[in-house]
Amino acid sequence: MKAHDKVMPRFKVEIDLDRCSGCGRCALNCTFDTLEFNREEDRPVVIDDARCVGCQRCAVYCPENAISIRDYPVAYAPHGNWTPYHIRAISEQARSGGVLLSGMGNDRYQPVIFDHLVWDACQVTNPSIDALREPVETRTFLGRKPDKLKIIQKEGAFEVYWI
Repeated sequence: MKAHDKVMPRFKVEIDLDRCSGCGRCALNCTFDTLEFNREEDRPVVIDDARCVGCQRCAVYCPENAISIRDYPVAYAPHGNWTPYHIRAISEQARSGGVLLSGMGNDRYQPVIFDHLVWDACQVTNPSIDALREPVETRTFLGRKPDKLKIIQKEGAFEVYWI
């Protein structure tokens, strides 16, 4: 691997050898082969921190809680627009030639908006008869997304048909 192709690891696996019992469960359960069990020394060895994805599987299977996974201590030069996340993502995409994928959802914080909506008894248009008991109508459409919509304009109004 050339020096300019190297992307610094995202995580660092640390093993407390004083607490480690040498059972080898961590290396056996590491899906990404970050850890290997050294039979001669009877202890796990970190092969390559760059393989670690921070899934914490090795730490969960360690009966002695001897494994901790931390952010890799790399200090990028401060920049107003390029955060360490962006620098790492651009470098990894340039090295691999592909778009980075996350396993589920988004790998960065995004606010959840629709889970925090609050309905109140506010006045929308006409004065209400009884502000606390005015009926509110919401409509939810269930089913698959239509392949096409047919929109017909008639006398200043629209009619929408699912096709």
